[in-house]
Amino acid sequence: MPAKTVVYADKAVLARATAARTILALGDALASKEEVHLALAGGFVAREVLSAIAASKLSSDVDWSGLHVWWVDERFVAPTSSDRNDKEALENLARVWDKASFHPMGSSADFGSASQAAKDYAEQLASFNITGFDLALLGMGPDGHVASLFPGRDHSSAPAFAVTNSPKPPATRVSLSMQLLVNSSLRFIILAGEEKSAAFAKAIAAGMDEKQIPAAALNTSGTYWLTDLAAAGN
Repeated sequence: MPAKTVVYADKAVLARATAARTILALGDALASKEEVHLALAGGFVAREVLSAIAASKLSSDVDWSGLHVWWVDERFVAPTSSDRNDKEALENLARVWDKASFHPMGSSADFGSASQAAKDYAEQLASFNITGFDLALLGMGPDGHVASLFPGRDHSSAPAFAVTNSPKPPATRVSLSMQLLVNSSLRFIILAGEEKSAAFAKAIAAGMDEKQIPAAALNTSGTYWLTDLAAAGN
């Protein structure tokens, strides 16, 4: 079964609808499993979608004690830096997912290098036998990148690895592998804004080279492309 695309009127509706989808998907999984693992992106996801999750009345109907939250990538900077993906996410979620377990990636205060932080994260994932997530909540850049998997780069097959030459600052990061995202049971890729429309069209095109548009690797069964009208190309 191919990936599915759902288009919403604007980014505000997109954020609220994605929040509802996320709560219901995680709630259903938690009803049947003791542990549920969520992979989480930054950007629009951390700002708008998680804010909508925190504000949603649906959140209060779920027992979140079995939820484990992981990050798909992180900037290797100080833990207090505004560049951290987890900073905004935790501010939004601590008040609603207070019973969940959060697994932030190591910062430059914790480790001497991004490689060390990546090794630690891979070991944490292995301790839970994670080869894929129950849900990966992702964004996509205007160049088609997901996590810190950028076009034209060779990416490690390790579950988590250091990125030292990101074209977007800061250059040094830790990223999950594409294989972990591909192996996830369910993937929501959230796109807002006209600047995403060209990459989106390429990502869903048949036979697209994944090295040119990394997000194309996720255009498969289990993926929902959730977009606003602008990102969908109207």
